[in-house]
Amino acid sequence: SSLVILGENSSQRHNLYSKILEFIFDNINTSNSLENGNFHLNNNKLNQINVFIDFFSTFSNSIGIYISKLISNTKFHFEIENGSLLGASIDVNLFETSHIYSREIGENNFEIFYSLLRDLPISLKEEFKIGTFENFYYTQNSKNLNDGKEYSLEKLISAFETFEINSEEQKYIWKLLVAILRIGNIKFLEYSENQSIISDIENFRIVSELLGITEKHLIDILIYPSLNESKYILEKA
Repeated sequence: SSLVILGENSSQRHNLYSKILEFIFDNINTSNSLENGNFHLNNNKLNQINVFIDFFSTFSNSIGIYISKLISNTKFHFEIENGSLLGASIDVNLFETSHIYSREIGENNFEIFYSLLRDLPISLKEEFKIGTFENFYYTQNSKNLNDGKEYSLEKLISAFETFEINSEEQKYIWKLLVAILRIGNIKFLEYSENQSIISDIENFRIVSELLGITEKHLIDILIYPSLNESKYILEKA
């Protein structure tokens, strides 16, 4: 059997989802639930997975309604003989892959970017050389920005900590997100037919630094596309 959870925003959906999880864990035998390393099945961890999904897939449209590019499907696995809960899994379906760089007019980008630019500690903002959302192509001209209560970075950090993702590992995630924002600011100039060059060297260097790769490697990725044909790789000169 299936149950579809609907709501006007993520808070409503989370509240409904939390109540259903609470009911399941309060009324069904979970003593036989499977353990995978240090991961033991509990309703808090299932809830926190949906926090990740919301931050990295939700954006608001031109009239401030929140939309998700992902839909999650939680499956519970029960023992047939006595009905005890053995485990659970969450499947995620992606509706669209290009929203970061191809927003409709009036649409915002994913909430994670605004939370990062708003709530990241000043020391990290200075280290990553970031400003406000107006400094980045992927977030500028955004409207109906949230007030930071529903999508506070503190809430996401709490979810990270639930899964024992420590502060050092979190920092790598922040660096990757800032690198994505800065990639959107890299400017290109036409060099010859079907070939371009990078004109924004300073921003380009910051991106390679954040990603931890050489400038040559990043140039190869951005302006020398390759086509994998069977066992041969054809690289554009």
